[in-house]
Amino acid sequence: METGVLRVLFCMGLLSCVAANSSRAQVNFPGGRVAISHDGNNYDKDDYVAAPMNLALLEATGFKSKLVHYDHSSHLANKPKMYAEMLESVNGAVERFEIDPSIVFDIQTAQDEAIANFKAQAEKSSADDPLWFLCAGPMEMPWRCINAVDPAYRPFIYCVSHSSPFNEEHTKPAVGMTHTWDDLGALGVNLIRIKNQNKTEWNTAQTNVEWMLDSANPDLRWLYSRNVKKTYDSSDTGKMLR
Repeated sequence: METGVLRVLFCMGLLSCVAANSSRAQVNFPGGRVAISHDGNNYDKDDYVAAPMNLALLEATGFKSKLVHYDHSSHLANKPKMYAEMLESVNGAVERFEIDPSIVFDIQTAQDEAIANFKAQAEKSSADDPLWFLCAGPMEMPWRCINAVDPAYRPFIYCVSHSSPFNEEHTKPAVGMTHTWDDLGALGVNLIRIKNQNKTEWNTAQTNVEWMLDSANPDLRWLYSRNVKKTYDSSDTGKMLR
């Protein structure tokens, strides 16, 4: 990826530093592997940007190989127009940032496959090789994934959320969506709650990132174009760097 992508990540406050003579940003990765779950197919449209931005961030920092599970469109009530936007965002990012498609799962069409992959990856975890699970949306699908994991491996799973009632408490529609953030904790995983990212640089004025639109880098222009809100809202990406 061109260093221009690092510029957008740095300027948005996503990275703490960029090495002076390196094409990769330097970050303090705690070790282990990464799993991500996004909704975006109902209610909030921030995942149109956050879903591809998370993949861009992993590519730009050189930690793409640490990603072992990525699911999206995980709200069980599906709005077709929003779902189509999520497909454009995720499929576009997978292609642009060369993400392994075998670890990417559309919950609307491959829920069982997503749970099976998460289980297989989680059961490779240990104290020296934990699984960091970024839960960007309602907790029903993260709960189903974790519930399938042998309890012996759950202490090595670290779930990350931000203190948003929608993310942590949303259970609508009642049929099929009944589990919350606290229910994840009851399964024996580690819960890490960071501050609400809707009130940080992850949700910024459009004027702060308009330079992306004029960039010579097509990936930057594309990331800019995926936003449909009045602010540039990639708030769910704030879980990537806590």
